[in-house]
Amino acid sequence: MEQADRNQLNEAVNQAFLRYLDTWLRKRDAAALHDLNGPLVHGFGTGANESVYDPDEAREVIERDISQVPEPFEYAVRTAKVTPLCTDVALVAADIGIRNTILAQGQELALDHLRLTLVFRYIDGAWRLEHLHGSFPATEPDGEEAWPLQALEDRAAVLQRKVWERYRAQEAARQCEEGQASTDALTGLPNRERMDELLHREVAGLNGQSGALAVILIDIDHLNLVNEGLGQEAGDRVLADVANILRDRIRVTDALARWGGGAFLLACPMTDGLEAEYLARALRRAVAETDFGLGFPLTASFGVTALQAGDTVPGLIRRAERGLRQAKEAGRDTVQVVCREEIVPG
Repeated sequence: MEQADRNQLNEAVNQAFLRYLDTWLRKRDAAALHDLNGPLVHGFGTGANESVYDPDEAREVIERDISQVPEPFEYAVRTAKVTPLCTDVALVAADIGIRNTILAQGQELALDHLRLTLVFRYIDGAWRLEHLHGSFPATEPDGEEAWPLQALEDRAAVLQRKVWERYRAQEAARQCEEGQASTDALTGLPNRERMDELLHREVAGLNGQSGALAVILIDIDHLNLVNEGLGQEAGDRVLADVANILRDRIRVTDALARWGGGAFLLACPMTDGLEAEYLARALRRAVAETDFGLGFPLTASFGVTALQAGDTVPGLIRRAERGLRQAKEAGRDTVQVVCREEIVPG
């Protein structure tokens, strides 16, 4: 096979793989997913009852999966490699991270490093799935459970509690010294000066450790139109409501502050860029789906970045601002991540 033909095949298979992921995880469309399967589809999922040997079993597993959790998953492809086996068969090996808020249970499911092996065959003018095998990199199985979720949740709870206790101790000491001077009167959130001090303490304590801290800069879209059209009081109510939406949905280890104007800054310890992106997307949806009683929808834009080795607080903030500008330029009501660019000097 010529290199140009190989490149064209790889791109076509990669597009088929991404289309399959999007239909399965984000759209949660069982009928459309069946249409992407080949006539001999088979494989194995990560659950105990997810063995598929023919299309009818595939249909049953897919419909059960989507009916049990119909909410869309946010996902990110960490790695994906296409290997052509012949002109009409190709293998895809991929590693993805997924996150889903299960609304009926009020829980959030987050799984990193879902490993997928997929075989696609070119049938009737399209690349269709013939085999799928999903697994997690487990090393400590627990009974019949392929992935020790409970053990991981227990460890995460202990770590989260320790971080929260440290954060509360720092906050109590700070409040004794600073009192109400560091609180935004309108929202009740810490103000910019207080958040700036917190960020400097966190970055200094981490010694610029990459991926150990993420920040999300949030700005209410067209807040000036609310102030001009409905009055300052309406704008203040929007600010307070958005602050409550954000405050109610962030994690106990996160710190939220009023950054100025219609902007808020969220600091997320022990969080990398991908995790911060998941959180930002969930917050964006929460704002966009809220009725603020204005007679028109209200949205917010998000800029996300994560600490890099040797980073500084000013550099971190400037990258978040760059992400926010990109979100505004992309039409607002979106999330833009700036995590892998060159560090901005402090």
